[in-house]
Amino acid sequence: MDAEQVDLERAAKIAALNDKFRSSGNVHVTKSLLDNISGFYEFVSIGITVRKFDSFNIDNDAYGEHDLGTFDWNGKKIMWKIDYYDQALTGWCDPLDPKCRRVLTIMLASDYYARQCLGAVTAASKLYFTPYNASLANRAYRLRA
Repeated sequence: MDAEQVDLERAAKIAALNDKFRSSGNVHVTKSLLDNISGFYEFVSIGITVRKFDSFNIDNDAYGEHDLGTFDWNGKKIMWKIDYYDQALTGWCDPLDPKCRRVLTIMLASDYYARQCLGAVTAASKLYFTPYNASLANRAYRLRA
């Protein structure tokens, strides 16, 4: 088995774990996203869109790990990203490690680019994270299905 095949198999395993987490795990949203949506139903609909996201391509999933996605929502570019942390949430962890804690964040695309430029989450970039109630979104999805 060559290195490229190993990388593809690794990416496929990570993608499967990320898809499972994205469909059922807790997520966070940025304050600026919350400030730019019209209410609860829009909030839940965005969460459902993230959970059902399957439009992966080379532009948003270059490594095949399903850890990033973007979509347009009422004229806004929305982005979600999965990050990998150790149990204490203090540093990176290998995404295949059983102890890995995934964190899914939904944000305006501009939040992500601001964070990249600043190099850290700061009050100036308005990147305050708010827990999102996953079970509420799942109930809303079942009601709509």
